Amino acid sequence: MKQLKLISRLILGLVFTFSGFVKAVDPLGSEYKFTDYFVEAFHLPSLAAISLPLAIVANSMEFLVGFCLLFNVKPRLSALGALIFMIIFTPLTLYSAIANSVQDCGCFGDAIKLTNWETFYKNIVLFILSILNFIWVKGIFTTYKKNIDWIIAGCALVSIVGFQIYSLNHLPIINFRPYKTGTYIPDAMKMPVGEKADSFAIFYTMKNIKTSETKKIDDNSYLKSEIWKDTLWQITQTSKPELVKAGYRPPIYNFSAYEYTQIMPEKQIDAMPMILQDTSFSFLVISYDLKKASLKGFDKMKELINQGYAQNIFANFLTSSPSEIEEYRTKIPFIAKYYTADPITLKTVIRSNPGLLLLKKGKIIGQWHYNDIPDFEEFKKLINKNK
Repeated sequence: MKQLKLISRLILGLVFTFSGFVKAVDPLGSEYKFTDYFVEAFHLPSLAAISLPLAIVANSMEFLVGFCLLFNVKPRLSALGALIFMIIFTPLTLYSAIANSVQDCGCFGDAIKLTNWETFYKNIVLFILSILNFIWVKGIFTTYKKNIDWIIAGCALVSIVGFQIYSLNHLPIINFRPYKTGTYIPDAMKMPVGEKADSFAIFYTMKNIKTSETKKIDDNSYLKSEIWKDTLWQITQTSKPELVKAGYRPPIYNFSAYEYTQIMPEKQIDAMPMILQDTSFSFLVISYDLKKASLKGFDKMKELINQGYAQNIFANFLTSSPSEIEEYRTKIPFIAKYYTADPITLKTVIRSNPGLLLLKKGKIIGQWHYNDIPDFEEFKKLINKNK
């Protein structure tokens, strides 16, 4: 029994510590996930404003609970903390699995991807372990002398909060996303032979004008059944394309760039293949939302991009804010060619708004948070190394 108690505590401690740490590495990713839940799952967009502080608090407390379980710091409080976490998140993950409004729970950040049902089953196991650990903790005392455990817990908490603040002001020290330095993007966008892409369908809500009966039917069944020939049935509502069956998704997908013009053409051509085929060095400036972008960040990029321009290293600017481009062009102190792109993709490319990438032949040579833009001498060393 003693060994079983120890194993249950260590399993809980390892999972909580790992989960809290990988999310603390990338607090912006946690913010985006909380925002997804507030907007898509709970339909409470007003709460999106608290996503970042809530993410930092949740990541910190999860790590702290795991740390204390692992090292037997405040065993009763840490056991209670684990149980409270599981009481809150197990029902939430069940709701997410049933509603499927958010595709990935983000419980292990971008380090490990689980489906909503996999997450729920994982939480059932952890819930059982947390109950047992909470029951078994009676009579177990801290390993440390009086008040030392409070100091250890306090140091762990301060460390994980400080780590997240650092991560917010620089790029994550570990990049779990597919846009790592050294990645050859075209290869990461390929669909392996034999794999199938996501399957989508459009659904029609139909009403029988004689009986008032209504039913929902997908576009494929609509054609096969030839219900369209029956004049008694009329379409009352048409859905947007909905995911019917998830297929294989390459590590990088939906990475497109459409050239910005004040008069947008009806049919836009994806310029990303051309950007990725460029045999010269080029900058990719990323700002998923110009209204939320740091103008000081653009100023920090100015010298490098302008000096690069003099060396025929040109900048392509990707944003999902086409309506703000004209306003912000006058505030951005360098020359760039503007493109529009998907906001979720841009958030995934780099955790900085604005952020800067250096590309050559579709390969990511370097990437920087706006707080870490190199001087031109350092930049030239990188260029010479990758010629």
